[in-house]
Amino acid sequence: MEKDVLIVTIQSITAILVATIGILPLILSKKSPDKKKIIPGNNIKKETKNISSHANKKIIYGIIAGVITVFSFYLSGYAVKTFIFKPIIEVEYPYNNQKIDLLKTTAGSGEFWAHGKVKNFDKNFKLYILVYPVDPYGDGWWIQPEIYIQDDGTWEGKAWIGSDKYPPSEGTIFNIAVVLVDKNRNKLSGKIDNPRDITPVTITNVVGLEVEKIK
Repeated sequence: MEKDVLIVTIQSITAILVATIGILPLILSKKSPDKKKIIPGNNIKKETKNISSHANKKIIYGIIAGVITVFSFYLSGYAVKTFIFKPIIEVEYPYNNQKIDLLKTTAGSGEFWAHGKVKNFDKNFKLYILVYPVDPYGDGWWIQPEIYIQDDGTWEGKAWIGSDKYPPSEGTIFNIAVVLVDKNRNKLSGKIDNPRDITPVTITNVVGLEVEKIK
């Protein structure tokens, strides 16, 4: 909640500043002539034209200021969320180059747990673990089931490596990466060639792992 309030505050301040700059030409422009002033002779039409022109400029500057205000409000919000409050995924376990134990499943795959935390987390994201078999080679990243993120940003979930035809063994080497995607995306599953193919909001560095034991 505090983060949302701060974002809106920054948006509002930015919009006001940009709008003020946008209407400076109007503020600094020549003051319009007094409409009640009587202009003798042939100058009446000319002065009336000047008054009308100045009024049109006010309208144009007002429209421009309004457009700039709305645009800067949304643009500043996007910038704040993208660069200041960009979510960061931490993988606390397993860590890079770690040897881990797998639990053999009835399907022949090896099961393991992973957990960590998402900084600057909100409910607009889904979290997935991706598994890439290195040796034996698995030709792609396998998307694991979606993992629920707690209100404090912590997450914990299962992932699998191998199958009944290609079961893991001691010494099997594989990589994992964790991604956040927009919550409005359809459920992800299957295999992808590159994590960037699913347009993640953010992604961790690759974590390299080796199987020590199969239990």
